[in-house]
Order: sequence, then structure tokens, then C-alpha cells
Amino acid sequence: MDAPDQLCLWRIQATVDLSCMADTEYTECMQKKTFYYHLLIPTSAVNIGFAIGHFTPIITSFSLPMLDPVVKHTTSTIDRVFEYFEELLSCRFPFSSYKQVFVYQTPDEITAYSGLSIISLTVLYHKKILDVVQMTRRCLAFAIAQQFFGCFVTSTCWLDAWLVSSLARFITGMYVERFFGTSESLYLVPFFDTKKMLNSVCEYETRWGKIILRPSNADYELHDIYFIIMYWSR
Repeated sequence: MDAPDQLCLWRIQATVDLSCMADTEYTECMQKKTFYYHLLIPTSAVNIGFAIGHFTPIITSFSLPMLDPVVKHTTSTIDRVFEYFEELLSCRFPFSSYKQVFVYQTPDEITAYSGLSIISLTVLYHKKILDVVQMTRRCLAFAIAQQFFGCFVTSTCWLDAWLVSSLARFITGMYVERFFGTSESLYLVPFFDTKKMLNSVCEYETRWGKIILRPSNADYELHDIYFIIMYWSR
């Protein structure tokens, strides 16, 4: 059930207190305080995500109270990312809606689910801060790219997870080059990512041994595959 190639339609029911509200990326049909969500695009269980907290909705984004101005400024160019990817891939955004939730203490800077991205608050920046604009927009673009490659287009097994992640990174690099120029693309994409990935590979091989992307042994340990994916895709 939790394999990436096991796709199915979803109908999720959430019952909450009268003072609460349930909101996700799925089509909503509300009756009293029971919320029904339907995902009509075949999706694997690993791409189903939720965020629970006292959030303030800001169009398609959710954040903790008092962060509204920063969130609005940080996400003001999201529509350009959608337009670029849809034109590049000749494909409409695969899900009915897209929501971003900014929270504290996330295990990764960005975690992508079908129609939903959970993003660290460290990505947000004030309008007076300019030196992180390119990096932040690159992160938000990568979150959307993962909706196409990773959530909609999935791998057949965990061993191939690096491939869809690489495709998402590739089209993110094309976005950076399109909107920030070739110089920024050469700096932000190949130098930063390659150096980071090489360091991760060296660290992994130092601790666990050589990387085998396609092991021929059927008894290859699942936790070894997990470490390979986490080190290669982070």
C-alpha cells in the first residue's frame, strides 16, 4: 500500500470540534463539522499529507498568525512559476489546487505531497532583505516542480526515487535560468547543488559504504535504500 507505484483514488473524512476547521488540498464537501475530501487523481499513499495547527489562511498559503505580510511578500511570484512550468511541460497543473503551509521545525526545508507543500519558516524573508530572494524563489519553485515530478509522475519503486527528484531539480534550474539569467543559473544550480550532492555522497560512502542505485540482490536491506534516497535527494 505504501509503495510509490500503488496508485488509487482517495476519500478522506475529518471530524473536528465546532471551533475548528479542516482544510486540505482536496475538493471539500462540508456538512456540519464533518469535512469530506476527494482526490480524484490516482495518488500513492506516500504523497498524502496533512498539516495541523493554528494557521492563518493567505490565499493559497497558510502560516502562523502575525506572519501574513511576510508570507504574502515571499509567495507573491508563485503564479509565474505555475505559468512557466505549465508552458514548459505543455501540461496543466495536475491537481485541483495547491497549498503551501509554513511551519516551524520541519525535518526538511520542503516536503511535497499531492497538492500540498509543507515548508520551513526559514524560507520566509522580509521585503527589505534582498540577498536571499533568489534562493527562496528557487526553493518555492522546486516545491512546485515536485508536484509534477514526484507527486504526479511517480517512480515505480523506491530505487527510482532519485530520478523523479532529479527531473524536478532540472526544471527548477530551467526556471532559475529563465527568470534570473544564465549567471545566476550557473551559480545557484550547478555549483550549489553539485557541491552539496558531492558532499552528501562522500558523507554517505564514508559512513555506509559505496552507493548502489540498482542492487541486483533481492535481499538488499530496505534501510540501505532509504539512506541512499535521503542522501541523494535532500
